[in-house]
Amino acid sequence: MISLLILFSTTDKILKATLGIIAGNAGYVDKTGLSLETTNPFVWSNAKMYLGGVDEGSRYNDLESFALNWDNKCVAKYSLNNTAIPRKIIRTGYREIPISFTVDFTDKTEYNLFLAGTERQMRVLFQGAVVGADAAATPYTLMFDIPKLRYLAWPVNIGGPGRLMVAVTGKAKYDAAGYPVLFTLINDKDTAEYQA
Repeated sequence: MISLLILFSTTDKILKATLGIIAGNAGYVDKTGLSLETTNPFVWSNAKMYLGGVDEGSRYNDLESFALNWDNKCVAKYSLNNTAIPRKIIRTGYREIPISFTVDFTDKTEYNLFLAGTERQMRVLFQGAVVGADAAATPYTLMFDIPKLRYLAWPVNIGGPGRLMVAVTGKAKYDAAGYPVLFTLINDKDTAEYQA
């Protein structure tokens, strides 16, 4: 994976993900019939946003959009070896995980934390329909846990008498937990398709 862009908002409605990959080799597969997913997608109203903690007291209800872009800074490296297949996949820089969101500027709490240079924990939690037929079963869940979000900009612009909206930017930083972002997915698969 070279990059993973995840975004949603009150206007985009459905959680969107764009994945960038470098293929080591190409091949063909047999044609298959098209089929639609039977499970409803995660939509904006499934999202719970937490800032500064993970309990219900840390819910942050003033966000209107969110984007996370995991950029591994990798490129394909070719060589003169009588093939058009990349010889290596190399890193061109440090991994970056920029985060941006739009927030309704209702108070100065987070703005003051930005001015102080305070790093915040952020959690994005999606919960949809239940997995399986049992009504008490666990819901389909997708969670992004960012242990250290460092604000880069919190530009408060007063453009007139209307609401103050702020396009905040930041980046995920490594934490003592050993990761910058932890992705957790609960679905109806009985095996781990990928784990780090």
